[in-house]
Amino acid sequence: MHLSKKTRVHVEIHPPRISYQVIDQKSNEVIASYQHKKSSIKTTTFSQGIYFNAKGHPSSDGSLIVEFGSQSYKLTIYLGNGRIYVQKQ
Repeated sequence: MHLSKKTRVHVEIHPPRISYQVIDQKSNEVIASYQHKKSSIKTTTFSQGIYFNAKGHPSSDGSLIVEFGSQSYKLTIYLGNGRIYVQKQ
């Protein structure tokens, strides 16, 4: 999925399922949402979700550990450039 709105957004994460909503911070409109029924979020350092500015840079760094069946992955989001590093656990 590719989103390019050039606006500030908030990504709400809804553990334990892999479920999220992307919300425009100005209008409070839900831009996108997703739910994966056969997976789960084991841990997250994003207790309030993830905030991105209009250039796509996150307001904080952090990580999620997600599980798909018997496979676990750690997703790390880096402050500054917003790059996401995925590592199999």
